[in-house]
Amino acid sequence: MKSLLIATAAVLFAGACAPPSDMVVPPDERSPLEQRIGQGDSLNAQPIASRVAITGQYMDGTSPARTALLSVLQGRVDIGLARGQLWLDAFELDLGDIIVYPAGAPIHLTAIHFAQDEPAPLSLRWLSDDGHRALTDTELTLRVDWAMVSRDGVTVPLTSQDIARVPAVVELSATSDGRLSADVQADYRGIFWDWSGIVRLSDLDLHVQASDRPAAPIEQR
Repeated sequence: MKSLLIATAAVLFAGACAPPSDMVVPPDERSPLEQRIGQGDSLNAQPIASRVAITGQYMDGTSPARTALLSVLQGRVDIGLARGQLWLDAFELDLGDIIVYPAGAPIHLTAIHFAQDEPAPLSLRWLSDDGHRALTDTELTLRVDWAMVSRDGVTVPLTSQDIARVPAVVELSATSDGRLSADVQADYRGIFWDWSGIVRLSDLDLHVQASDRPAAPIEQR
């Protein structure tokens, strides 16, 4: 019996001296946001609460630059955890059409799809003591796939465009019952498309709210 007690005490002592990195934190001691981040999630963009603004200019020497608000039809934001690092694994949006100056000969862009080129690392800064809200800065490269509608109504695919080094801020939050949401804001200043010196698109301003709740696509405005 004495040897059994000694062995038991030795096991307990070894466990107490284990380094903190080897200790498993019980799930109920983590906030809902920490638990959801650890699981990884694919969130649905909420079209009604999201918007994308792009500035267009017809390069005729007299037309001013104008900003168009595009509908967010659908999209997703994927958050994942790998090797102790939090990642924005995927960010995709389907947008409504752009028609540059419908008077005269309009330039009609359609089937607009934004997609993050590769996963982006996220480093969280906690915004609340209870661990329910966190903020992170990152940088994205967005691939733009789209098409143009010709005057006779034919849809012609355009060459994909990359918008590199887009500064972005991602805010993550979770409710007490574990519902997860992400707020993504990106602001790119400068020209990202020049069509033969006729039309230029620039200054992307993007604000997307996403959550784990379903989101039905909306009709284009």
